[in-house]
Amino acid sequence: MSSNLILSTQKLRETSYLVGKNTDKEFISWLKKRKSGVSGIEFFLRERSQNIDNLILSTWKASNLFEKNDISLFAVGGYGREELHPYSDIDLLILYKGKLDKKRSGQIESFISGLWDLELNLGHSVRSELEEQEIISSDLQAFTNLLESRFLFGDEIMKSLPNKLTEKKSLWKRENFLINKIEEQEQRHNKFDNTEFNLEPNIKSSPGGLRDIHVINWLMLNYSRKNHQLKNLDKILTSTEQKELNKSKLWLWTLRYILHKEAGREEDRLLLNFQVAISKKLFPNIKNNNSAAEKLMHRYFRSAQNISEINSTTVQRFKETLVTPKKSKIALKDKNFKVKNNLIQLKDLGSFKKNPSLMLEVFVKLCENPQIDGIYSETLKKLKENRYLIDSSFRKKKRNIDLFMKLIRSKRLMVTQLEQMKQLGILGRYLPE
Repeated sequence: MSSNLILSTQKLRETSYLVGKNTDKEFISWLKKRKSGVSGIEFFLRERSQNIDNLILSTWKASNLFEKNDISLFAVGGYGREELHPYSDIDLLILYKGKLDKKRSGQIESFISGLWDLELNLGHSVRSELEEQEIISSDLQAFTNLLESRFLFGDEIMKSLPNKLTEKKSLWKRENFLINKIEEQEQRHNKFDNTEFNLEPNIKSSPGGLRDIHVINWLMLNYSRKNHQLKNLDKILTSTEQKELNKSKLWLWTLRYILHKEAGREEDRLLLNFQVAISKKLFPNIKNNNSAAEKLMHRYFRSAQNISEINSTTVQRFKETLVTPKKSKIALKDKNFKVKNNLIQLKDLGSFKKNPSLMLEVFVKLCENPQIDGIYSETLKKLKENRYLIDSSFRKKKRNIDLFMKLIRSKRLMVTQLEQMKQLGILGRYLPE
């Protein structure tokens, strides 16, 4: 490493420390002044990302990589989305055309070394255009990273390279992308017992965590790209759902930001030993530590459940749009429900309001007909809209007690349907704490 770069790195390390301290001071001040909401947290994530941009640019220049030389730098992952938390990884992708000569290879090595000296949590990949093209054809994570990448600096001609690479018709065809993303999500959820309600949830990866929001965003991005566009994409996620999702996202961002600062490291598990400290920062007027921690977790679980519901409904809508349905021979003889493409749905979308007992009966039907794959998205939407009708009066009615007991006694899919009822907020309404 050159002496100029060593001096530059020393100055940058000092600047990085001061910039981080200033951002944290601003965050603490904002946290104290806020009344109840968390709108504003996005400013601190974006500011951290932009500060890192400046540090990386200085190192890029000090390594003589600012010339037009067929090399470009992209931010990927959370850094690419400008959602950088205090100890988040800074993921970079360096793309170049042709082959690297000795000079350019040395400049890149010098650049990476300079970033390590800044003590950044760095993740990086260095690939040629052809290598990237080959990798993204088989590696879904690499493809997703490129799909949401953000150009930082380098050869301006290469700025549009991610679009050029991801727009190819043969690359991750419509149904294939969705099926693989669903499998990824199911495997991740399985690691957390498929529940939002763990004692020490992972804010990023648990069901109802930030990753579930990312999945929705990735699906929307993928089906917006050229040659893969979906008609009526704007109807997949309603404006109400977007607002609810954003509200929950801001809350989880705030929790994650404070958690990183409390832990002094990248930590996404809301561990018991951090819950009281975080709750005291968010609810300073609550003097009892247990009460503050209970309120924190109640707010978290409510947000996580909201994210889970919107995620499952959105994924279901994509499946209905993209996945070729099985040929269904199910003839459901029922005056309220029908089966289409192996999904149960209301014949009349106003039925739950007219007859709330049907909100239990739909799950009984699923137990009685295990060949049905699930619930149609419009019916899911109506379940959420009308679940408020499950109140004390509803719970006392013999018809509803009988339906619930029938569900409990079912020998087929009972656990699966209870899980779905819990996820949709139906079980919580019928069996309140």
